This record gives sequence, C-alpha cells and structure tokens, in this order.
Amino acid sequence: MSMGGSVALVLAASQPHRIGSMVVADTTAWYGASRVDDWNKRAEDALRSPRTALLDFQIPRWFTESFRERCPEIVDDICAEFLATDPRLHAFACKALGGLDARPLLSTIMAPTLVMVGAEDYATPPSMARALAAAIPAAELQIVDRVRHLSLVESDGLAENAAIHLQHHL
Repeated sequence: MSMGGSVALVLAASQPHRIGSMVVADTTAWYGASRVDDWNKRAEDALRSPRTALLDFQIPRWFTESFRERCPEIVDDICAEFLATDPRLHAFACKALGGLDARPLLSTIMAPTLVMVGAEDYATPPSMARALAAAIPAAELQIVDRVRHLSLVESDGLAENAAIHLQHHL
C-alpha cells in the first residue's frame, strides 16, 4: 500500500521469481513531471515543520470524513505512528518517491496483480491506478468507492477480499 506498493512494483520487476501474485493499493510507479520539486518540498516540510502540523495535510488525504467520525481510534493509531516517525526518515522517503520512475519496469511484471485504489484518493488518484493496470500485463483494476488513500484500512475487510479475489480470479 502507498509507498510500500511502489517498492513492491520494483521488486516484482527485478525479482520476478519471488513474486507469485500481488495486490498493490493506493500506489503509483510515477508521480508526474513535477515529482522531484513536489517531493523535495514535502521533504523540507518533514524536516522543518512540527509533526503535529503536518497532520492537517495528511489526515484528510488518508481518510474520508465519515471514516474519521466512525473510527477515531484507528485514525488516532495511524496518527500516532506518523508522529513517532523520525522526520529525517520521512524526508528520505519523500526524496525517494520524488526520484521514482518505475514506468519502464511495469511491462516486465508477470505476476497476476490486483491494482486497488480509493475512488477519493488524492495522493495516488484512480488515474494513476489505471495507468498501472494498463501497463502490467496480468493486472486487474478495482476502484473502491467512498475511501481515500488508506483504502485497505478504511474499507473493512478489503484486504482479505483482495487476497481471495486474487486467488480465484487472476
């Protein structure tokens, strides 16, 4: 999911014998032409801003308002993990995402792949998921209604259903 999904795409292309099938959710192989500048700014923000101030940007991207109201304890747990993250590590991750362009690798991924995305995902919108599904030979796309960037967290049972779907349909 998310950053881990980007890593999974590169792994599946570079170590195909290790990947039998995969689900990637709310992720991308490329953040667009302005990615380096965009992610460098986010890296600077990670280093200069108090972690709590960054949550105002992150929480609405991660979760819909209805989920935040229904499941505040889950949102609090995710926020606590974010707050505990070393700002330097966050900045390094931002720079890595800015440098990411795995598009040339996608056609080499042979593992059956389910590409999932929240219909309301602002961070890696459905257009990015469509591009992944179109470029990976054995991919299928699933757009999940009424969820945002952390779709596997926000949508109850989605991760389990994805695994079952992958076993039976790809």
